[in-house]
Amino acid sequence: MSDLVTRAQITLLSRTLHVSDDRLTHLAKLGAGGLHELQERMAKVIFAQHNATFARLSMLVPIVPLSISLPLVQRIVPPVIAGRAAGAIGVEHPKKAAEAVGMLGPAYAADAAPYMDPHTVGQLADVAPPGPVVGIVNEILRRRDYVTAGPFLAYATPELIKAVEEGVADDEGMIRSAAYSYSSTSISTIVRHLLNGEGQRIPQLVQTILRGTTELRLAALSVFARCDADVIEGLGDILLDLGSTDEIAELTGDFIAAGAVPETLRFVAHLSTSALEQLGAAWSRLGAEQCAELAREIDEQGLGERLSAVTAIVQSAH
Repeated sequence: MSDLVTRAQITLLSRTLHVSDDRLTHLAKLGAGGLHELQERMAKVIFAQHNATFARLSMLVPIVPLSISLPLVQRIVPPVIAGRAAGAIGVEHPKKAAEAVGMLGPAYAADAAPYMDPHTVGQLADVAPPGPVVGIVNEILRRRDYVTAGPFLAYATPELIKAVEEGVADDEGMIRSAAYSYSSTSISTIVRHLLNGEGQRIPQLVQTILRGTTELRLAALSVFARCDADVIEGLGDILLDLGSTDEIAELTGDFIAAGAVPETLRFVAHLSTSALEQLGAAWSRLGAEQCAELAREIDEQGLGERLSAVTAIVQSAH
């Protein structure tokens, strides 16, 4: 998947190494997969060092009751230290760590979250209480710290996904956080749950995207274009049903201007026949240059036959 995911991986790597994105832009040539692997390796080394450093502290966990230790920790231990120590404690005492999640103040936990090892947190996903986790997620999103929230999505359990659906109201925050999650499988699982759920979260998310900024729209494209084909088809039906012809044309124009045509067609290629017909009406309103760009990419990807409902429109426009 291409540029949008690559950009997100550069941001995640820069967070891991504590440098600016600009320092790492030359690594874009590695692609999203190469950057993700590099970030994982660097994080593994860094967090392994943290675990060794805090191993002795971990030995105190079975001895000192959480009701005594946690209030003291939140008063005197800087969140950066607590976040780093959480890895060693979580590995050795997962049940105690999960219990601690429910006792931490959301603000303190959100302060510490950027310094926690996502893999360690992932080991706690099955035992951590969803309610307190949702409180921490809401605090992280309130701060717009999407880079921190994104990687944790790979470890979301069905129970936690349901709790987030019901307890997290920030649609934009959910979308922009998901853009920093590398796992397409996890993204598809989460979006499929939302599609099949009893609520109206996907239509609500779609309305937020249609009204949103270009940055939000690109984040949504990065997320949705990496979903499984059946998920994309479901999303597309809702998007084309809710979006007016002008709104869909504007949305596509934003994607083209940002150089995200490959991602756009990855999404479009899995739309239903009826959605493609509706999309054709919107694309007929695009300018000649925009249509030419779409036509070139359709040809390069060999999608002419699959997208016959819109191919003729973009070809005739230029």
